[in-house]
Amino acid sequence: MGRISRNIIKLIFRFKKKEIEKAKKLIRNKNLDKIGLLYISENSSQDTFIKSFIEKLSIENKEIFSVEFITQQDRMHEKISSKNNFKFEGKDLNFFGLLPKEKSANFLENNFDIIINLSLNNNIYLHYLSFMSIAKLKIGLYNDEFSHIYDFMIDPKDIANLNELISSIENYLGMLTEK
Repeated sequence: MGRISRNIIKLIFRFKKKEIEKAKKLIRNKNLDKIGLLYISENSSQDTFIKSFIEKLSIENKEIFSVEFITQQDRMHEKISSKNNFKFEGKDLNFFGLLPKEKSANFLENNFDIIINLSLNNNIYLHYLSFMSIAKLKIGLYNDEFSHIYDFMIDPKDIANLNELISSIENYLGMLTEK
């Protein structure tokens, strides 16, 4: 199923690319108010970094929406919860390996200023949600196969763990919002 899903998602990338690019607009320094975060919930220590990042962005009066992909081994620990947090796991995917519209619509219907994919292991489903979302700026970890999705990519050679990825993103977001 993984190989079929991957090929279907790549086909969707090809057909939807022009439509998604037309929706992009220039980012203004002070208009980074609505942020979408995509991440994999793998263990409680990673969730701590993500919670801290969400809290920091919320203090700055940002509206945060997040999508959490829950792995099989991760079902046991406490999940991140907020009113704008959407969760899904492998069993939620349809026959084609896609998230059904009723599961993804609440997230994808938002016009984000920024989408940030915090996945360190190139999760195809989070790349798909990044691609399908309407955002002025999309940030993710560099991967040749998915470089057409993101406007800004961080070199994975410089990143050893999720905390370093979040620190790099915070640094770049700080540069975007400087006067």
